[in-house]
Amino acid sequence: MNWRHYKKNARYFISTFISYLFCTP
Repeated sequence: MNWRHYKKNARYFISTFISYLFCTP
């Protein structure tokens, strides 16, 4: 498993999660 790829994926997932939280009223 590539750590860099995992970090990148986690960062993207967190970004999407935060966006979802902010979009939800």
